[in-house]
Amino acid sequence: MLAREARAATVQAGRYASQAEAERLILGDIEPKLGLEPRHSLLEIGCGPGNLLIPLAFRAARAVGIDHPEVVARARERCNDPRVEFIAGFFPDVEVRGPFDRILAYGVVHILPDWPTLERFLDAAVDLLASGGRLLIGDLPNSDRKKRFLESEAGRRFDAEWKRSMARSSGEDPFRVFEGSAAVHSLDDKSVLGLLARYRARGCHAYVVPQRPELPFGHTREDIVVERL
Repeated sequence: MLAREARAATVQAGRYASQAEAERLILGDIEPKLGLEPRHSLLEIGCGPGNLLIPLAFRAARAVGIDHPEVVARARERCNDPRVEFIAGFFPDVEVRGPFDRILAYGVVHILPDWPTLERFLDAAVDLLASGGRLLIGDLPNSDRKKRFLESEAGRRFDAEWKRSMARSSGEDPFRVFEGSAAVHSLDDKSVLGLLARYRARGCHAYVVPQRPELPFGHTREDIVVERL
């Protein structure tokens, strides 16, 4: 849905247009979490218009991005480097040649239609990891984390300023297209910890890592890293 409706690259990536400056900080936040090296192969699932994949591709031996055909078409317009391959389709129902040393799924899983689909999506991503590979499940909305933040003094100040900012803004709302849908939308502490337990039970290391507060949703979202042994 977002692929068909959004126009600005920031909105097409699932963020408000006013967050374009903060969006530029994401790359610096995820680089140490991914630990990408020049010898590595990289897969981004839900690469969008290439906001993250394109700069990361120059740090990898091979880079592949998967997303909706209309979004992939825009990514191809922005990057014609032969080291970068774009696959149009819906993961995991696409053919992709693995394994990969590093896999990124950023701002993706919470818009999947239901929990079984989310688990199938992440299971398939973990299966594509090489031995010693790492999956970064990034930008997970956590309703409990958000509640804790908004109940704090800093959170109340932030929320008041955010509402004033939104009232002044006339930009596109990236979440409007999900109104009335059955998408997962948000996780909570229980479901985040459940994902850790799921992949630890499969013999992987898995842990939660925080986001920098300056990121677009840094106060209310967090990341999960899964490492295949």
